[in-house]
Amino acid sequence: MALKQADEAFFDEDYARAQELYEVAAKLEPEREEALLRLAQTHIKLRNWVAAVATANDAIRVAPANPSAYMRKGVAAFNLDEFETALAAFLKAQQLRPDDANPSLKTWIRKCQAELDADSSASTTAPAPAAPAPAPAPMAEALGECSASESAPAPVQAAAAAVAAAPVPVQAVAAAAAAPAPAPAPTAPKVRHEWYQTPTHVIVEVFARGVKDQDLRVVFGERTLAVTLQLGEGREYALDFDLCGAVVPAESAWTIFAVKVEIRMKKQQPGPWAGLQASAIKSFKPGHPGTKKDWDKIARVEVADEKPEGDAALQSVFQQIFANGTPEQQRAMVKSFTESGGTVLSTNWAEVSKGDVKGSPPPGQVMHKWGDS
Repeated sequence: MALKQADEAFFDEDYARAQELYEVAAKLEPEREEALLRLAQTHIKLRNWVAAVATANDAIRVAPANPSAYMRKGVAAFNLDEFETALAAFLKAQQLRPDDANPSLKTWIRKCQAELDADSSASTTAPAPAAPAPAPAPMAEALGECSASESAPAPVQAAAAAVAAAPVPVQAVAAAAAAPAPAPAPTAPKVRHEWYQTPTHVIVEVFARGVKDQDLRVVFGERTLAVTLQLGEGREYALDFDLCGAVVPAESAWTIFAVKVEIRMKKQQPGPWAGLQASAIKSFKPGHPGTKKDWDKIARVEVADEKPEGDAALQSVFQQIFANGTPEQQRAMVKSFTESGGTVLSTNWAEVSKGDVKGSPPPGQVMHKWGDS
C-alpha cells in the first residue's frame, strides 16, 4: 500500500512526499528491493546526490544482480564529480544487462570517460627539483692560472693567487639549490551544462562551484535563453540558445546551489520537446580555460551509433512526429496524450478539439484516475 501511494506522489511530482512513503515501504520485506530503487530515483529527482548513492548501495546489497541499482548509483556519483565511481557503476550495469537496448547507458559511460580524460590532460606535474649546482671553481682556475714562469703581468698573478686562496661560498650554493621549485599554475575551473525536461518545464543545469549572484546573468525570452557567468581574471562562460519550444519568461527562474546553477523554464504548452534548442552557440572569450567537450555532440554520436529498439524506438518516432508536425497537430498530440492518461496519441485536431479524450487501456485492464479507490 505504501509503495502504491509513493508511486502516485512520484508521478504527481510531489517528490518530498514520495520520499517519505518510499522510506516506509523500504522497511517492508516484500517491497524492499523495489522501494529502495524508487527511493534512489526520488533522491536523484530532488538532487540529493549523497543520499541517492547511499540508497543505491542499499539496493545493491539487497539485489546485487539488479542493473538499475548500479545505474542510479552511477548517475548520483557522476553529479558528485566522482567519475571513477560512476564509471565503475555504469560498467557493472552494462555487464549485468549486456543486451540492454537503452542508449543512455553507453552515453553515461562516454560522459564519464570524457571527464576522466579531461582531468588527465588538465593535470600538470610539478617539475623535478634541479640538481644542486657544482661548487664554482676558483676564479684563477676558471680563467686558467698563470704560473710564475708564464709571461703574465705581475698584478694579474697576484690577483689570481688572492682569488685562489679565498674560500668557496658553499652555504650560498646549498641555499640556492634547496630553494623550492615554483608552484604550478592553478587549474582553471571546469564548467559544463546539461538539460532535462518534465511535461511542464525545461531545466538547464550549469555545473560550476561557488557561483556568486553578482557573477551570473540570465535572460529569458519566449524562445531564447542567454546565460553569462563571470569566472574571474577576465574569463567568461556563456550560453546562447534558440529554444526548441516557447517558454513563459515570467514563470521561469534560476537557483544557485553549491556546485551548480539550476535554470527552470515553464513551457507555454505542456508536452515533450524534441530537443533543447533549434540551434545553440556556446562561446568563450579568448584564453577561456573551460571545458572543451560538447555534451550535445557526445549524445548525438551515441544516438547515431545506436539504433533504438522497443520503447526507445517508439519514443523516437513520437518525438519526430511532434517535431515535424503543424501547431494544430502538436496541440492535438498534447491534448490527447494528457487527457487520456497517456493511452491515446492523436494528430487530428478537428476530432480532438470536440471534447475530452477518453483513455483507451490495453485489453484486460481498467483505467482509474489517481485517488480513485
